[in-house]
Amino acid sequence: MDATPCSRVPDRDIFTSTDPDDIAAAKAVCSTCPFTKACLKAALELGEVGVWGGTTKAQRTRLNHTPRQPGRPRKPITHGTRQGYFQHRNRGEDACIECKRAASAHSKRMRASKRQAVAS
Repeated sequence: MDATPCSRVPDRDIFTSTDPDDIAAAKAVCSTCPFTKACLKAALELGEVGVWGGTTKAQRTRLNHTPRQPGRPRKPITHGTRQGYFQHRNRGEDACIECKRAASAHSKRMRASKRQAVAS
């Protein structure tokens, strides 16, 4: 005869049900069990569905989640260029004076070329 509280539950379907009341009842049974940690460990290893070790599948998924590895390192800023100006902006930084000057010079050249095109 099993010594676990879940083995003595007449309706074992509560452990696999999606009904919130059944889930709460299953968790209540798990809260009285001395094997909760072992049960949870087994469910994490095997990917079980339903309530195991007092947790739902969604809760175990969050427990098993490993944080995403950081992406590749950022490219160094190309100072003194228009691209460098936008790299500063994309990082939420104030652009350095060299990059501001490069972006300003580019804008001036673009405005001058537009004026020249309109005058022709």
